[in-house]
Amino acid sequence: MQFTFSGSLQELQSAVIAALAQQLQVASSSIYVQVVVPPTGRRLAAGVWSVDYVVVLSADEASFALQTLEAVRSDSSGFRTLLVAQLLAAGASSDVVSSLVITDIGPASLRLVAPDVALPSLLPSLPNATRAAGNSTEDTEKWQVKISEVHPKGD
Repeated sequence: MQFTFSGSLQELQSAVIAALAQQLQVASSSIYVQVVVPPTGRRLAAGVWSVDYVVVLSADEASFALQTLEAVRSDSSGFRTLLVAQLLAAGASSDVVSSLVITDIGPASLRLVAPDVALPSLLPSLPNATRAAGNSTEDTEKWQVKISEVHPKGD
């Protein structure tokens, strides 16, 4: 995902995790995000922020999640509404929130993994991923599916 955004890294990280969890109807603890800050790095300078994410869920949840992500990709207005609410809850100002523009939502991909695969090995493309509270690297028996959107370097 890519956004034009002028808020803080922490605001965007927590809001994206919460909005994805709500949109996909999964626990926030199953969502990992990595935010690439625009080159200026200044809080009030609007720039294009890239957010790579991985959602780890059961095989039973995968179909719904993929359909939902494709629907969001076609029309991001509902997701933007969720994201705005979560940004406000994270402390972003109304000026920052009103200027938010979702510039790109890439296609979701699906990867089936064995239940005994350690969770950290599922995240090779997100080495510095931020996890929501409650993520566990020990609780891998139920995780069978990884859904992600990862932008290649330079996008």
